[in-house]
Amino acid sequence: MNQKEENMIMLNDEEITKASGGAARGQEWQQLGMTYYRIARGDTLSDIARRFHTSSEAIKALNPILINTLDGIREGWEIRVL
Repeated sequence: MNQKEENMIMLNDEEITKASGGAARGQEWQQLGMTYYRIARGDTLSDIARRFHTSSEAIKALNPILINTLDGIREGWEIRVL
């Protein structure tokens, strides 16, 4: 197990649903007090923001290198959401 794996906390389905306010499509995890999300097919930045009770702009600010535009996300990317 590498150091990244040791610092990760995987959430179960119930915790993901509770955190997201509904059924989550992608995978969510916490690492060092921050919450990350792996983008699934069909996700939009505004959908993800709604799920985590934040804004698209706040998510963009946490991921300035990956997200250059509001619609510029890709399936499989791992982004910080909180």
